[in-house]
Amino acid sequence: MRRAWPYRELTRPDFDAVAGLHTEGRRALLHRDGVQGRLRATKRARIPAITSGGAIPDTGDYQVLLEPDGTHVGSLNEDFSIESQRGDIVQLGSHSWRILRIEPGVVRVADAEGAPPTIPFWLGEAPSRTPELSSLISDVREHGGRHPDLQEYLAKGTRSLGALPTVRRIVIERFFDESGGMQLVIHAPFGGRVNRAFGLALRKRFCLGFGFELQAAANEEAIVLSLGPQHSFPLDEVFDYLKSATAREVLVQAVLAQPMFETRWRWNVTRALLVERARGGRIVPLRFQRMRAQDLLAAAFPEVVACGETLPPGDIVVPMDKTSPAEAQALILRCFGQDVVRPTEESRQAEQGRAHEGQR
Repeated sequence: MRRAWPYRELTRPDFDAVAGLHTEGRRALLHRDGVQGRLRATKRARIPAITSGGAIPDTGDYQVLLEPDGTHVGSLNEDFSIESQRGDIVQLGSHSWRILRIEPGVVRVADAEGAPPTIPFWLGEAPSRTPELSSLISDVREHGGRHPDLQEYLAKGTRSLGALPTVRRIVIERFFDESGGMQLVIHAPFGGRVNRAFGLALRKRFCLGFGFELQAAANEEAIVLSLGPQHSFPLDEVFDYLKSATAREVLVQAVLAQPMFETRWRWNVTRALLVERARGGRIVPLRFQRMRAQDLLAAAFPEVVACGETLPPGDIVVPMDKTSPAEAQALILRCFGQDVVRPTEESRQAEQGRAHEGQR
């Protein structure tokens, strides 16, 4: 098998673990002949392989229900729903809604009272900015350009922030918005994929430090954290919230609490034929696929779906470290721990000025 390029690095323990998934139980798809050292398909394996095989996962829309009466106000694409977080504001029709919580197949919302929303997508979003493009943009910001308009644009950014953010420099600012709410913006042009992971880890660290969940959002250029009255801290401390020795573990714990984890789990167990997409000539409805995937998750990783009151204090222990999605941390930590822009006296005065303006 290792002669095939996709499996060139496959180890014997990994192979045995995958084969073991389908050689145990009454619905096993494989039979292991320990004497002859062979794997054979069982009689029932042919139909699931034909009707449920494939690498493209099934996706479905999430119902959007208005709290507290449960009024149905629309639907959201599954990809958009699992990438959203509590506190995000989305637009459906001509109205904006604030996400209260995300459950399997359901997004519960409240009236956002006209707050600026995010426009949801239904067919999938374009790939996030690549590391190469982020590096090129940073080079332009550091070395400038020849066009007068570009030079003026970069000069305005420098005057506003004190320095331009690059992949080697993060700029952090804190200010009050028009409604009087305090916002923390981390200017980090790493691209959306890295910034979402970056934002999740910081959000988890704030939650552990202050005991309150934060509203957070991320795009290609920055991470925005909405702070409350209880979040009082010197701005310098933010640079010390993530350490290289523990950042990966913090991100893993943050991902386990996100709807994304259960959805990706369902996708993977479906690809592995542990959850059938069709049975008896009929498509298995997506809600039943979710239920069966949750049963498998409870059997393999019960701490994730257990009630918080029944768990011991501390982090959840991950059974297999390789299953924990934590990427691009080296780039973030190199910037976060070394070449960063810390607030100067001028930036502190500017922050105080924006605070006074927001309070007025």
